[in-house]
Amino acid sequence: MLQEELDTVAREWNMHRISSSRNSTAPKGRPFLMYHTPEVYGTIDYLCEVTQEENSICSALCIFSDKIPCDSDV
Repeated sequence: MLQEELDTVAREWNMHRISSSRNSTAPKGRPFLMYHTPEVYGTIDYLCEVTQEENSICSALCIFSDKIPCDSDV
């Protein structure tokens, strides 16, 4: 149920139109298109490709050693 709501919010956000505003240098358009076709908006793709091995290493380093990932005082 919560995931469905999150998916709906993400879908609506990605498809809404960002309009131009006065005195703004920010780009305008739809976030989904701006993300997937940055060259159309005068920028480059800043994504950094990682290998599966790099991803596995990072995942292994981020695993909590305890079942409860919070500070015991919280």
